[in-house]
Amino acid sequence: MPIPLVKVPDKALAITRVSQWTIDWIGVWALILGAIAVSLAAFVYIADGDPAAASGVLLAIALIIGVVARERAQNDH
Repeated sequence: MPIPLVKVPDKALAITRVSQWTIDWIGVWALILGAIAVSLAAFVYIADGDPAAASGVLLAIALIIGVVARERAQNDH
C-alpha cells in the first residue's frame, strides 16, 4: 500500500518578530578581561623578564574566560 505524501505549504507559516539589537555582556567582559591580561602579561615580562610568568598570566585569564563562557553557554539551553 503506498504511503500518501504530506503536502508542504509553499511558504512556511512562521511568527515574524522585529529584530532587536542586544549586547552580549559576557562577550564585552571577555574582551575587556583579555585586554587587561595582555597588558598585565606585558608588564610582568618587562618587569621580571620571565616569559613563563607572562604566559602563565595569559593562561590563567584565558582559563577564567573559558570557564565563564562555557557556563554561560550551558545555562542558555
